[in-house]
Amino acid sequence: MKRKPIKLAVILAAFVLLTGIGGSWASYSNTVQIRNPLATEKSGVELVENFNPNSTFLPGETVEKKPFFRNTGELDLILRVKVLESWKDSQGNAVTTNPPDTEKVSKNWTDSWKSDWFLVGDYYYYKHVLKKSGSEGSVTEDILKSLTLSPEVSNDHHDYDYSGLVYELKFTSDAVPADSLSLESWSGQINGENTKGITFDWKGLLAPSE
Repeated sequence: MKRKPIKLAVILAAFVLLTGIGGSWASYSNTVQIRNPLATEKSGVELVENFNPNSTFLPGETVEKKPFFRNTGELDLILRVKVLESWKDSQGNAVTTNPPDTEKVSKNWTDSWKSDWFLVGDYYYYKHVLKKSGSEGSVTEDILKSLTLSPEVSNDHHDYDYSGLVYELKFTSDAVPADSLSLESWSGQINGENTKGITFDWKGLLAPSE
């Protein structure tokens, strides 16, 4: 088996949108204009991690990766995140024709990810209020421990040649202030009906099911 290294790219917070607050804020080198120009509070969330985005890994290898979220602003927030993954070619284009299997990369999630987040639709919602910067509870625990490339991946004698491809893991997140009015913007995605049986700190802020 040929053990050629495969490049690993991880995009963290490639798009983080904070709704319902005026001003602008920076998150992972991006600046986002907030939708509501009448409010004045500045707020932001950043996704922090210790991973080298230019890493490579060989089949069977595990690469450490420990990202977490941090509130950098003045307001308590409700946070959600969508996890996307794909394989790209050397030019950065997604491989859409006979796409390779993203399950060849195992995501070794933390216990916190499994217990402190819940899935509704395409988003994982943080069960706790992400408190304002500097307060206890302003930082989540790590959501991921590492990534492991399957030992089945090689560059010959297999159905797919992974040489020259880049695996990309992308977190797309957004947040709203921790109040009932702001959460109305998510009413089409989350409500009392589709969270039955799930316990989380801000459940009382949701509009009652009709």
